[in-house]
Amino acid sequence: MVREIYKGRIVDLRVERVTLPNGTAVDLELMHHPGAAAVVAADEHGRVVLIRQYRHAAGGYIWELPAGVLASPDEAPEACAARELTEETG
Repeated sequence: MVREIYKGRIVDLRVERVTLPNGTAVDLELMHHPGAAAVVAADEHGRVVLIRQYRHAAGGYIWELPAGVLASPDEAPEACAARELTEETG
């Protein structure tokens, strides 16, 4: 039995009733995410590209690698990483 408890823009949450190999039935809380990619881009001097983004959960601005969510289930992570690098750094 699967019960969806939240369907969001990026993640879905559900509770799934499963039976473990020992016969015990338990409810597992599962999160589904479509996938994402990040890129470590460096220049000819070995300097790594970071972007400064506001992240509410972190309580302010943080430095992070260019990254993003896959545009579709068929998008390759390499394509996502290249797209995000262009979008976030120009």
